Amino acid sequence: MVVLPPDGVDIATHALHNGHVFAMNQRTFSVDGVDVPLVCTLNEMEAHTRANEWTTLVARDVVSISRATSTRLELVLRRSESATAELVHLAQQEKTCCSFLRFVLEIEAETMTLVVEVPELGASILDDFARVIG
Repeated sequence: MVVLPPDGVDIATHALHNGHVFAMNQRTFSVDGVDVPLVCTLNEMEAHTRANEWTTLVARDVVSISRATSTRLELVLRRSESATAELVHLAQQEKTCCSFLRFVLEIEAETMTLVVEVPELGASILDDFARVIG
């Protein structure tokens, strides 16, 4: 079922907050010639569970969160095997519901940085993600 947001509400923001999938012809970006929609496919309960997983990881293992640009968020984590495994698991889960997200893991001697990037049209989604986890 397609549910449209109320008038005046950004479709990408509404999709993230309410877990609905929208027809978003005007909210796509191209990857290798394929249009990818800027939507999250989680329902409300799944989105709440996922947010709890992220906030637990952040509270336990993240030492800093910074917004490098409007389309790039960086989470610096303490180096630990359990944090690495959980981080990779969560990033993989996010890719199944939000295919437009890009994750890069930068590893240093004592820390690792998860870089989360979105296309320019997805900056408001990254804003919401940062608010939820931080």
